[in-house]
This record gives sequence, structure tokens and C-alpha cells, in this order.
Amino acid sequence: MVSAVFTESILLIASITIAAIFASTVISKSTIIQSFFATQTQMQREVALTNIKVIYVNASANSTTVKAWIKNTGMYSISNLDAVDIYFGEVNALQRIPYNSATVPKWVYDNADTGIWNPKQTKEITITLSNAIEAGKTYMLKVALPNGITDEYIFST
Repeated sequence: MVSAVFTESILLIASITIAAIFASTVISKSTIIQSFFATQTQMQREVALTNIKVIYVNASANSTTVKAWIKNTGMYSISNLDAVDIYFGEVNALQRIPYNSATVPKWVYDNADTGIWNPKQTKEITITLSNAIEAGKTYMLKVALPNGITDEYIFST
């Protein structure tokens, strides 16, 4: 009878210890999961509040320069302006244009760059191409922000 009580006591202590270890593991993992969800929520919030609109593109035939005006129509300021991707070319044949490259093609901001693109602010960019724009063709400008938001503008010369 004493051995049965002793055995039950050992099993009770072991089960409480295992339950405590399990609870500790679950609590520590829930903190990691909570942190992950908080980060994901912030990223989704940023995407939901970010938007741009290509207002106008000025390009003439036989020119290697394209001017474009792009407005931040969202409610979120855009940083990392050098990480904005510009694609330009004939429709269905776009080419990524590098930012401020030493060689052409390249693109740059025209107005004073503060490093932040605030809501309701319009940025003017100049694209310098390696080949001249041809008359009678349809071209496309696509702008992609670092968080995946894009806008495009199609025009003919």
C-alpha cells in the first residue's frame, strides 16, 4: 500500500513537471507567433495605405528622354526612393531601367529629393534611353514601389 502511494506521488510529480514544461514551450512559441502576426499586420497596413498614380508622361518621337510625373495618392509616406523600379518600353516588351546608373538607360528624380515621398506629393522623373523613341508605336511606363504597389501609363507617339 505504501508503494502504491509512493508510485502515485512520483507519477503526479512527473505529470506536473511535464505539464509545466509543455506550458512554458507553448507560451514562448506564442510570443514568436504574436510577433510574426504583428509584423504581417504592419506590412499589410502599409500596402493598404500606399498608392501611386502616373499622372502624365511626356515623350516625343526621335527623342531619348522621357519625362514622367507620378503622384503619391496614398495615405502613407514612401521611403527608400532609390528602390523604386521603373520599367519602360514598347507594350509587351518592357525593360527595367536602373536608377541613377552611370550608363544609359537610367532614370533620376528631377525635383529636390528629400528621401521621403509624402502623400499628395508629385515626383518628376527623367528617363534617359539608349535608343530613341520611334514614331507610331505604343509605349508603356510602369512604376513599382518596394512594397509591390504599381501603376502604369500607356501612350502612343
